[in-house]
Amino acid sequence: MMCNQWTHRLTAERETNSTETDEYGAPLPGGTETVVDSEPCRYRPESTTYVRTETGERVQRAATVVLRGHLLGEIQEGDTVTLTPIVGSNVVSGVEVRGVEPQYSSQKRPTSVIIELEGV
Repeated sequence: MMCNQWTHRLTAERETNSTETDEYGAPLPGGTETVVDSEPCRYRPESTTYVRTETGERVQRAATVVLRGHLLGEIQEGDTVTLTPIVGSNVVSGVEVRGVEPQYSSQKRPTSVIIELEGV
């Protein structure tokens, strides 16, 4: 994947559970941790909707983001993503990862990771 294809920088955060308790023994709320910080990506905002002619079923494909393969395992379903454009100012924030699909080379190494987003 060539660098001129990058459209955004992706930051992903994950909710964490707290192991601490208050003075009454009740668990304290967790926080968030950044799992990916400002990684270049290619954002495809258009979701696709079509109807299967055989069954009449309506299918909608989600907006996607393509990342470098070394990020496989870093991003998980349920993470919250912020996409900051490399050029421009339309930041996409608060969207959730709904699917993670690695793409492999002939040597069985991940070349890219495609994530599906919900809430765009």
